[in-house]
Amino acid sequence: MCGCSAVLIALVVITLFANAFFGSGFAGTIALLFVGAMIFITGAYIAFLVEVRLATRSLRIGPIK
Repeated sequence: MCGCSAVLIALVVITLFANAFFGSGFAGTIALLFVGAMIFITGAYIAFLVEVRLATRSLRIGPIK
């Protein structure tokens, strides 16, 4: 998910430069790419927090009985 978000952010930057250089109307495309990147990064953060919670739940501290 983080990889997809990084690709979408790179596409946002490329599209912003293309919009500034060519003067095209890429506002809708830029907005959709940005929203997609934010959705992917939010999903990645949620997956990371779930994984950390599972790992800390199964963590044993102290001597083994």
